[in-house]
Amino acid sequence: MLLAFINKLIKIIMGQSNDTDTIMHLQCELLSRKGSDKEVNEDSFLVDRYANNLDAESVQSYTLTSDLMHIFAVFDGVSSGGNGKESSEIAAESLKRILDYNTEGFDDSFIAAVDAAIRDVNLSIYNAFSAQSESKQGTTMAMIIVYRSNCIVFNVGDSRIYRLTDGSLIQLSYDHTLENYKRQLGFMKKDPFISKKDGATLYQCLGKDVSIDYYKYGPFKYKSGDRFFICSDGISGFLDRKILLTLLQADSGHTLVDLSEAAYQAGSLDDQTSIMISID
Repeated sequence: MLLAFINKLIKIIMGQSNDTDTIMHLQCELLSRKGSDKEVNEDSFLVDRYANNLDAESVQSYTLTSDLMHIFAVFDGVSSGGNGKESSEIAAESLKRILDYNTEGFDDSFIAAVDAAIRDVNLSIYNAFSAQSESKQGTTMAMIIVYRSNCIVFNVGDSRIYRLTDGSLIQLSYDHTLENYKRQLGFMKKDPFISKKDGATLYQCLGKDVSIDYYKYGPFKYKSGDRFFICSDGISGFLDRKILLTLLQADSGHTLVDLSEAAYQAGSLDDQTSIMISID
């Protein structure tokens, strides 16, 4: 143990410590579009303290550095009860407070604070609309928090987070759909008890019930050249992994527009919100 400590101390003195975080440049792009069969855009987003439901359907760009903590998130409001827009906006506005936490990293106290924030916003949405007769409310959440060379993922619902790294596209989030739930119970993919509707039916989302069971992945390290892609199911529900990988790798200069148009061509009538973070 003493020898390990001495070796680590020597590396720090020589400037070779693996504990030294490299400051990364983050190029963030955002696009949110109203679905063709929707009266309003029920998606919301969060980029640091900028949370809103875009009216102008144009790509927004942000240049950031990883020496500060950053939050990127997409929220897809559940539309069946008429409170989807309000639910997603409550979530986006409420979770900005994560940036106020005093932290030097993703330690247990920080993760506990984020956990409390997610549970608080879940209860806020539930309380805001649960008294309405026969109402349904809620929103998905796909959120990635970046600080120095580390990041952590939180999600509930079926909005997704992907990581493009070394030519591979990896889904970091988990789909809280009835299809996935039935698979966990042992049903096979083509089992007759799994219907097409199950793939689009959520059993978890923010505001659905008093309690929430969200998914967490990380913390983990990312590297230069990686790309993160966050989107609502207006995109991921219509484009398979191969098409997503091809368009994200193409780096056309208008990738988010290309992905949106491809989803429309594939039959998407839903709202589409996407965030792409490129690491330099």
